[in-house]
Amino acid sequence: MMGVPGSAWALILASGFIGTTFSHIMLYYGIKRIGAVVSSGISLGSPIITLLIARFSLGERMTGSQILGGAVILMGGALLIVARSQSIIDSPTNRTPSKD
Repeated sequence: MMGVPGSAWALILASGFIGTTFSHIMLYYGIKRIGAVVSSGISLGSPIITLLIARFSLGERMTGSQILGGAVILMGGALLIVARSQSIIDSPTNRTPSKD
């Protein structure tokens, strides 16, 4: 830490601040636009995307447990999205009134 110039620290802090701020803004926009359940389901893909970028850009090898974990995360996200879409279809506002 002592040998790192102040300009490098400024860039590190700016990168962290901008990355965090941008991701939170996009998350809140997604929640407003498509709902919390679907937004959280989609955001579950973030670690998988990170693994894939590391694999193809840095040549990282994925372990079996990482692949299994990624599959579990993707299935969980898919279940959230399917459950949300099913609850929208089954909601009382989407039912047609009966002709009694």
